[in-house]
Amino acid sequence: MEPSGIRGDGLIVQAGVDRASLQVEDAIQYRRGNLPIGPRIMAIEPGDAGLMFTTQGANMDTADSPITADQIDGKVVFGSPAWAT
Repeated sequence: MEPSGIRGDGLIVQAGVDRASLQVEDAIQYRRGNLPIGPRIMAIEPGDAGLMFTTQGANMDTADSPITADQIDGKVVFGSPAWAT
């Protein structure tokens, strides 16, 4: 996968997206503490708490720990490094 963004890029996030409509390769936003994270979905699997999403950042070597659908803020629809400055 080619990197589509770097740390600090500005993102436009579509909130209120139906989590069941998300697909592998979609870019999403969730929060780790107060820090917004914008990785791509690598896998979607059923879990005890509903759908579980495994994500991975564009510049990361390994996948993140799986998250639940309710942890997702929305789907990234646009990003720009110029907005981050």
